[in-house]
Parts: sequence; C-alpha cells; structure tokens
Amino acid sequence: MSHSGPLDWLFDLLTFRTLITPALLVLTYYLGAVLIAALVFDLTRRFHRQLVRKLREDSGKPQAGALLLRARAAAFAVATFLIGQISWRMMFEFLLAYFQMHDALLRMSGS
Repeated sequence: MSHSGPLDWLFDLLTFRTLITPALLVLTYYLGAVLIAALVFDLTRRFHRQLVRKLREDSGKPQAGALLLRARAAAFAVATFLIGQISWRMMFEFLLAYFQMHDALLRMSGS
C-alpha cells in the first residue's frame, strides 16, 4: 500500500509510528510546574492557618511561638515545593526518554 502527501502523516499517526505526545509533554510540564507552585502556596497557607490556630489555643507564649510558626511554615513550603518540582521533573524526564527510545528504535528498524 503506497502513501503520498499529507496522508503519510495521517497514516503514521493512526498506526502509532508518529506520536503526538512528545510535542505535548513540554507544554504539560510547564503547566504542571505552575500548578504545583500554586498548590504549594495554598497548602502552605492552610498549614500556616493551622499553626496559628494551635498557637492561639496554647496562648501561653504567643511571641515566642510566632517565630517558630513562621519557620515551620517556611520549611514546609520549601520542602513541599522542592519535592513536588523534582518529582514532576523526573516523571517527565522518564517520559521523554521513553519517546526518544521509541524514535531510535524506529530509525533502527528503517520505518
């Protein structure tokens, strides 16, 4: 069966010789990275509120606890942000490596 012109691309797409996912990975990565940052900000805000509530309940030493409260919230934010971003990046590096292997195998097979 002979293919010509724009039908080649469509045929390759429908038979999974051409994958559309690698083109979408970069966009998806950046959207997810921004979303992770927004989620970390929201989680930190919630964590801070819980700590403030706990500090008000204890109310014995509000001034001494305020600095510790901010330090805990900051440490939580930094740790959560780093873990989220590194995990997200590793997942996309794995996916990109998979698609690069797919392309290399197709070139080796002559397709």
